Amino acid sequence: RFIRDMFSILDPSRVHKLAMVYFARFVTKQGKHWNDRDSKITGLRCSWETTKLRLNAVTLFVRFPEFMKINAPLMESLKAWPAGSSADSTRRFYSHVFEKINRLRLNEFTSGEGPMSKVDIPIPPMKSHWLAEICVDICIFATGHAEQNIQYRASSLLFELFWRHSQQGRANGNISVVASVFLPFLPKILSHVNYLSTLPAKGQLRKDIIPCALFILQSAPVGLVKALWRKLAKRAEGKTQQADSDDRFGGISGSGAGYKELNAAIHLSTAAHVEIDDEPDIYDMLGLLNLALTTVEYEGNMMQIEETDEVENESDENPTWRREFLLSVDSRADNDRGRFSSVSIQRGNEALNTADKQSTQNSRRWYAHDCSMIIINVCRQIVRETLGMLRPSFSSSDEADEVDASYPGVSGSRSMSDIFLQQTSFSHSYDENNSDDENSTNKKESQQQRRIRERQLESLAFSVTDTIIFVRAVTSVYLHTLTMKQSDVAIAKTLTAAVEIVKIFGIKVFLTAVGETLQHWMRVTLEHCGARRADVRVEGSEFLNLLLRLTWEAYGSFFRIRLPLLAVQTEVMERIVAMSATKYIIEQRRLGLDPVLMSNESAEASLTPLWRTIDRLHNQSASRNLSFKSALSRLAVLMKRLFKAYLAAHALEIVSRTQGGSDNVPKTNAYVQRMRVSVHRIVSNAAAFSKMFLGNQATSYLCSVQNEAVEDSFVKAADVYSSTELPSHRVAWLRKLADFHRTRGRFAEEATCRCYIYHTYQEAAKQHEHIWSSSPYLPWASSSDGSHPYGGVAELEPDNASVVSGRLGETSTSFRKIFYRAADSVRVRSGDWGVGGGGKYLFFGVTLKSEFDSVSPWYSHSEMEEHMVAEAELSGDLYLRAGIVESSRYAWSLATNFYSETFNYARLAYVYRRLAIVVTSQVPVIDTSNQLDMSSPIGRFYKVYFHGGAPDDLLRTQGSEGF
Repeated sequence: RFIRDMFSILDPSRVHKLAMVYFARFVTKQGKHWNDRDSKITGLRCSWETTKLRLNAVTLFVRFPEFMKINAPLMESLKAWPAGSSADSTRRFYSHVFEKINRLRLNEFTSGEGPMSKVDIPIPPMKSHWLAEICVDICIFATGHAEQNIQYRASSLLFELFWRHSQQGRANGNISVVASVFLPFLPKILSHVNYLSTLPAKGQLRKDIIPCALFILQSAPVGLVKALWRKLAKRAEGKTQQADSDDRFGGISGSGAGYKELNAAIHLSTAAHVEIDDEPDIYDMLGLLNLALTTVEYEGNMMQIEETDEVENESDENPTWRREFLLSVDSRADNDRGRFSSVSIQRGNEALNTADKQSTQNSRRWYAHDCSMIIINVCRQIVRETLGMLRPSFSSSDEADEVDASYPGVSGSRSMSDIFLQQTSFSHSYDENNSDDENSTNKKESQQQRRIRERQLESLAFSVTDTIIFVRAVTSVYLHTLTMKQSDVAIAKTLTAAVEIVKIFGIKVFLTAVGETLQHWMRVTLEHCGARRADVRVEGSEFLNLLLRLTWEAYGSFFRIRLPLLAVQTEVMERIVAMSATKYIIEQRRLGLDPVLMSNESAEASLTPLWRTIDRLHNQSASRNLSFKSALSRLAVLMKRLFKAYLAAHALEIVSRTQGGSDNVPKTNAYVQRMRVSVHRIVSNAAAFSKMFLGNQATSYLCSVQNEAVEDSFVKAADVYSSTELPSHRVAWLRKLADFHRTRGRFAEEATCRCYIYHTYQEAAKQHEHIWSSSPYLPWASSSDGSHPYGGVAELEPDNASVVSGRLGETSTSFRKIFYRAADSVRVRSGDWGVGGGGKYLFFGVTLKSEFDSVSPWYSHSEMEEHMVAEAELSGDLYLRAGIVESSRYAWSLATNFYSETFNYARLAYVYRRLAIVVTSQVPVIDTSNQLDMSSPIGRFYKVYFHGGAPDDLLRTQGSEGF
């Protein structure tokens, strides 16, 4: 406090020396016999006490009104600004300023806990940003302390420092200058990104530190931030060539994405040796952005509404929210007054007035939206700056003409694939000896070489692998954003940024970068293609159309897109319907009404936007390529079949639940009656499948399903998949069809479905190692957003009505696994839980490292064979119950062949006994009331025929005719 108050009396340079001597005493021994032991007074360790003393000093300086004036910001002292200069001059200017700011660090005064230096530390002269550097370094170091109170105090001091001066900067109009003072905070916090990833996403440390980083990203001068991106990108050169690159960045699959074709050019180039260090790089920055997304994510209170039936508790919020955010009236209240003015909102005798209740919901939504927009804009800025380093543009056309045309960055019309297939740096294309060529007499060539040397520091020598990993890191942020609860503007901006990535780097680099996580991209893209808002739906449709069109141009087919798209479609439909059903109940509870479950027609109405997107793919393609339009039409037809089959399954579930006894009485309320007209209008303008399955009573709860229509839709859905492409999905629909026949008592049809399942497994088992299988999406599997509040299609389990003796226990939930929402069904591979490079998730995003380059089948080979023979046994028993003996013998013979080939004699004996029962079922039973049957030793149904010559005593007797 004394040193701080001396600024009002003495010259700042003299007080600077006093302050530096004070902080230096914490890190020098100077002959002291210092031991880090427990204090006799407080019981704490001595190093902990010194840390608290330093934080006390930082607290006084942070609250010093003249803090920014004492730091003398460097940006205020600059006189020559690059106004009106060329782009290259501006870049060099800001790079130079950034290096000057970076050299203002005072690490020797803040390093270590307790005395570290045995000699005196020389006091440097007063420089710009000196006090900000010391305060920030001490607080960052203390956030990793072992004591939690010290951690929270340090993080709160950081937040107070940034918040206080951001407010002063906005008031004084120099917020960019204030942010430039704290710009070195970003590289410093990148060194602690692995530590931040271990902290709770909504913990105090991350909620204090992440907003500080976002303030710098939003308010710092754009030129300085771009200079930081260029430096971090330069550090990333060659890091994918390390031995542990697969553990840190995930593997790269060489199948199906053109990676082998692109990677073959690596061996043709003579890349210079790149010195690799452990300093933070651009990948760490993108990982920090992923952590920021998780920290600033909007938290709703939907779960609280679902868990309680009391309307008074619906607006209960986390107590900390009311201390951190502003209160306001929910904007939905005014809309409800007009839409549902006639709806009686009462509980008992008291009317609830929910319109005047204030909450932090709007403030938290805006906060999450603003932070997400900052992160997306920063990602786009990083991509464009990295692209400028990969393809540097010259300031004038004259300079471009002077440079050798062999440099790949000159021709802006060439694609990124062409650039990556050749050397991408001046250090590769030019020999440094040419710049010092003593025999050169041409002044023009010397100027050219000088400009080339100046640009070498601003260009990137990314190999193909470096480029792919960079695209993977950027797309991880985009995928993370699309997965979270975001505003429509943020989602549309993210989809636009994803389109830029595909257009800049090409479809082959994009598909190689996302790898097997392409199925997750299809999930979020289809979800937004089925959004109710047109702004989001149009952007999602454009992104999907772009992927399909570029994939066709690159490969001549949709083979990279078709399988993931068809594999996840029903899962996305289930998620859309489940979220709509949840909102349907929440709205009724918020209005004080007894909730009514959503009908099948309402479910179809929620899926209508997705249907329209699929229909546009089918009938409204703008392409003039007839082959492309034909292939796109066939793909859309398959998607429509799955759409229809899902609605059939949903209708079947509603009917089965209604017939179960819980919903025998029709339920309705004012909200449902008001919405029924809108739902009917929406469905009438779409496919109207609900009427096909439930007739004219699609909105009623006492209805019967149309058996033929449901059966036909299930058969067509199973035919969408084949035995070698997604066999688990084909089996799931066939099992669903078999269960449907079982409920109707049709044993022959059920047995036929079981036989088809057997043959599907048989063909799939032959190519088990080459079959692609979809994997669950972890954010959706661990979230309840896509779960039906009353149990839905995805919760269907086959009952045991057709279980017979000798059949293996039916524990398969393959139809539910189409939707992949059960968290316990996620299989995590070894190596996904490493600490380095994002720990569990790659780049701290939402995907595991192993998901990029490897796919393990959902069923192992032994499981396929086990399910295969179980279906054969079940079909044999069902055929026998239907009276079709020959088919039953055929099914049991399939089981005998399998067990004989696997030498499973115990099961083989059991199957033979079952087969014997089938054979003996053809022997008629002797009628005891008939004397002829009782007296005849062989019965009346048998005759003996002799082939060849007959004995003399049998000639001209019964049975001898024809000899």
